Parts: sequence; structure tokens; C-alpha cells
Amino acid sequence: MNLIFIFLAWGIFSAIEGISEGGYWQFKFECENLISNFKGKEHSLWTLQRFIVVLFGSLYLGSFWYIFLFALTFPFIHDGFYYWTRNYLSHGGVYRKGFWSFSKTSTAWFTKYSTPFLRTLYFIIGLIIIIYLTIK
Repeated sequence: MNLIFIFLAWGIFSAIEGISEGGYWQFKFECENLISNFKGKEHSLWTLQRFIVVLFGSLYLGSFWYIFLFALTFPFIHDGFYYWTRNYLSHGGVYRKGFWSFSKTSTAWFTKYSTPFLRTLYFIIGLIIIIYLTIK
């Protein structure tokens, strides 16, 4: 039961991350002239933040294998909410497929392995493992 609770918390965190990044990038896109000198390393900071959250969840559950399991489910939830948020904030101007969109311009290294089909597949595999671990 702890696994289900932690997974639900992870899902909510993933959705919030997607929504907040969608808002960030939409704002950055709309204000490009104002912040053209910004050369931040957003993805490094976000990756560290996510690792810390999943590390605590894995420590609570008692195994570092959960880091891999949560990493499998993250792209579906996070990317889906990211694309949905960008589409919503741009009034349909970008990522017209919403949750099922795909970026061809992302600087995130994992994006090329995160097509809508693959991220759905990763999520299903992760969810099957979670269900198995919960009922075994």
C-alpha cells in the first residue's frame, strides 16, 4: 500500500512539474527579447530536484530500484502535462496535440526517447510493475 501512496504522490509531483515547466517555457518564449541573455541550465536543476524527490520516495519504500520504476512513469505524466500547459497558455498556438504532442526543438537529452508512443509504453510497463509489486 505504501508503494501505491508513493506512486500517487510521484504522479502528482510529475504533473505539477509538467505544468510549472510549461508555464516557464511559455513565459520565456513570449518574453524572449527581455531575457535573451539568459543562459541558464534549467534541465540540470530540474533533474537534481526530481532525483532528490524520487530518492526520498525510494528510501521510504526501502529500495533504490524504485528510482528506475518512477523514472519509467515520469515522462508520460510530466511531458503530457507540459505539452498540455504550453498548448493552453498559447491558446492553441503550440503543441496542438496537447498531452500527446512531441517536441522537435527541446534541449532535454531524453526527449528523443520520449515520443508519445514510447512514453506511454514506459508508463504502462511501470504501472504493470507497480501493480505486480503491490499485489504479490
